[in-house]
Amino acid sequence: MDFALESGMATRARQDLAGRAQRFSVRLLRVVADLLRDATLPRRVVEQLAAAGTAIGFNLSEAQSSISRRQMAHCYTVALRECRETSHALGILRELGKGDPAEVAWLLGEVHEFTAMLVVSVRKLRDPAP
Repeated sequence: MDFALESGMATRARQDLAGRAQRFSVRLLRVVADLLRDATLPRRVVEQLAAAGTAIGFNLSEAQSSISRRQMAHCYTVALRECRETSHALGILRELGKGDPAEVAWLLGEVHEFTAMLVVSVRKLRDPAP
């Protein structure tokens, strides 16, 4: 395959992933807005969920401007850590029965997919370029 074509496909895939992360963040922030009205849930937990969940997309967007494989791997690694933190917080919400159960389940499923994609991407980026 032509390198320019392959590079273009990779760029579109990164943009699609960043767009998907943006949609995830919007849905997450809607859940967070509802959770902030719940006085029985520590505000710090909800704010941490919002920070970690939106940081996934911020780091994926930053990765689009990477000037090297190493820099992209770093951005993806940070996004991966944020995925794991978000997953943990969403798991707490699920166990407490907080938030719309269907929406929390969707968010958990999506963050698990991000995690899986990022694990593979980071591994590939850390391997020497062909």
